[in-house]
Amino acid sequence: MSAQPRKALRSARIGMFVQSGLGIVTGVALLVLLGTSDVDDGELVALLAVSTVLALALFLCALLLPRRLAWVRIATIAIESVNVLAALWGLFASLVTGGAPSPAVVLPIVLSMLVLRPLLQPEVRDWFAGHRATAP
Repeated sequence: MSAQPRKALRSARIGMFVQSGLGIVTGVALLVLLGTSDVDDGELVALLAVSTVLALALFLCALLLPRRLAWVRIATIAIESVNVLAALWGLFASLVTGGAPSPAVVLPIVLSMLVLRPLLQPEVRDWFAGHRATAP
């Protein structure tokens, strides 16, 4: 693998580990807090459970990314796309209600873009597809 895809994957993996770590810790902590409270909101618990599972899947993808498995790249792109859509929905909701966007809404968009950008580069796509990079 040339230096460019290796560097791109390194930065993508760092972003994936940061995102998944934050997602797992936050998801588990909130699920524990909800479990010990009197709040009975099944939809919120389901949403937190799904987001925690996605964070675990992203962590697994970050671990497997260097193995050059095409499904890992595709799964990562899908998870990051869901993250961006959910964050954009939160950003839209905060703007509609008149509030200012919080870092908790903006950070997932920034981190997801830092992961998606390298994974969508042609040389990285070719590397996962098993093609050798050709010199221009």
